[in-house]
Amino acid sequence: MNFFSLLAAAVNVYTLMCFIRIMLTWVPSLAYSKFGRIMSEICDPYLNLFRRFRFLTFGHIDFSPVLSIGLLAALSSVFESIAKTGRFSIGVIFATLTGIIWSLISSIATFLFIVILIRLIFLLIKKDSNSSFWYALDSMINPVIYKLIRVFTPRNKFIRQQTALIIALVALLLIQLLGRLIFSLIISLFLMLPI
Repeated sequence: MNFFSLLAAAVNVYTLMCFIRIMLTWVPSLAYSKFGRIMSEICDPYLNLFRRFRFLTFGHIDFSPVLSIGLLAALSSVFESIAKTGRFSIGVIFATLTGIIWSLISSIATFLFIVILIRLIFLLIKKDSNSSFWYALDSMINPVIYKLIRVFTPRNKFIRQQTALIIALVALLLIQLLGRLIFSLIISLFLMLPI
């Protein structure tokens, strides 16, 4: 096992630790236990670097852990690639980072698609669609929905909620399809770099 294989293994262990730390935050009694505090001291300095990026927060949902874990996975991939090939390639690094960026965008788009689809279904069947839960969900997703639909509709035109949800779903599908094509092309171009 060479030096870069060891580095990749160390990054993988740290990635797992960060993932455990993120999961612990969902259970406050575990997050404040002795084990939780130890994990916090080890992982929070790294994880907190990404919490500063406001564009990773939608309402009360923070996607910064996705980026932090993704970058660790990219670093591990780079080290594994160097260990296997014995050479350092800028093309592989750029391709890996581009893949991580697409993975983050795709994850957020998929999450929003699922949430918006669920909201639309409950709105269409009118099952308890005016509860405080749906009000809180709407306040979280409406800013994103109305940014998406402004691409397809005039600025001052009133749009019903059902129509807005459908347009947002179509926009998210287009983002997924076009994004996959564009990012695959970019990654292929990076992998062809001779350096």
